[in-house]
Amino acid sequence: VAAVASQISVSSGINAEYGGLLSCVHMMIHNEYLSVRKVGERWVPTKRPHRRVDGEFYGMLYDTFLNVPDCDSLPDLEGIIDRLDGMLKAMPTRSRAESLTEHYHFMEKMNK
Repeated sequence: VAAVASQISVSSGINAEYGGLLSCVHMMIHNEYLSVRKVGERWVPTKRPHRRVDGEFYGMLYDTFLNVPDCDSLPDLEGIIDRLDGMLKAMPTRSRAESLTEHYHFMEKMNK
């Protein structure tokens, strides 16, 4: 978390909080720490989300949380939560369970 915060030169602490949240999400998806780089004026992760996750959603999440311009332009957390909730509810229960199990087994293999 501190590494991401120092990379994006946090001046207020707001970016540090969102960077910390995003680092946790990244760790759950990739089982490794988040690292970022600057492309033009935007901060982007050095690693793309696995193809098994919704790339559009997570791309938006990374872009939104890594590029908070200031304290007056905070991300719409309620909208993000609603979108995530809708994605999860759209998956059949069996599919959600299978996805979590597959992800767990995939991460086990990656750690060997």
